Amino acid sequence: MPNTPLQDTALGQLRDAVDQLKALAATTTDPAIYAAANDSEAQIQGRISALLNLQLASDTAAMQAQADRISETKSAFDSAVKNIAVANDLVTGAAKFLGAVDVLIKVASRLA
Repeated sequence: MPNTPLQDTALGQLRDAVDQLKALAATTTDPAIYAAANDSEAQIQGRISALLNLQLASDTAAMQAQADRISETKSAFDSAVKNIAVANDLVTGAAKFLGAVDVLIKVASRLA
């Protein structure tokens, strides 16, 4: 079964976040930032797996309502990665982003 448009968008944003975290981990010399990037990447990979396992048939209004929130938090995540000064900024941005994705997964799980 093909992915829905919302699922494709969420997966694209999650995969983009993974790429950013891999790049950050590859270039940082700060062990705390390296660890935070790797931990966040592992959490995001778990969300990717959850979305792929759902194989949704259609987007619902409840899921679509989360789309803007995911985009907003992805922007904050992008900003944190670009302007990282301390590992805490990355962890906070990743946690908010993952929280929004978790809501989407919960809504979708109820429909699967």
